[in-house]
Amino acid sequence: MNTMSMTASASLTDAHLLCVHEAGHAIGAALAGARIDECFARPTEGAVRWSNADYPAGPEISYWGIYAEARAAYGGRPPLSMLREYLANATPEDLEAFGGTPRLLRHIEPQIEAAMPMVRDLALKIYRRGTATHADVEAAMGVGPGTSLAAVRSMLRQGIDPRSVLAPGAGL
Repeated sequence: MNTMSMTASASLTDAHLLCVHEAGHAIGAALAGARIDECFARPTEGAVRWSNADYPAGPEISYWGIYAEARAAYGGRPPLSMLREYLANATPEDLEAFGGTPRLLRHIEPQIEAAMPMVRDLALKIYRRGTATHADVEAAMGVGPGTSLAAVRSMLRQGIDPRSVLAPGAGL
């Protein structure tokens, strides 16, 4: 099992950003084929634990959380200086995923950008309930009967939010 976690101070803004950070990890891990075993955020800490990912704890999953949080804090696509600051202040788990040296992963940012509505939806669920299940993560991504994870991955690679083109119940 793999884990990404984060601690934060207890302000409302920090709690929201913590939920976005963990939601980013959860969506990134699920897109890597992981089963989300646990996803939670409490006032001062959060974590995502998963198993069966195509790559166990790669930097990409770490970057999903870091980038999503920076984007939410900035209110749009964050500038490079902000991303570098967030990477420099990465959690021990995020640092470990990068092999101790965090770096920009610009090639996956378009996917994260396309997935931000999913990340926001999942973050809201985490914020309200304190936790999210694997089913919640799949629902946020639009994966369900008739819509495969492969189709969602493909659309995100093209910079498309799959939920913007898939009607409920439509199969792909």
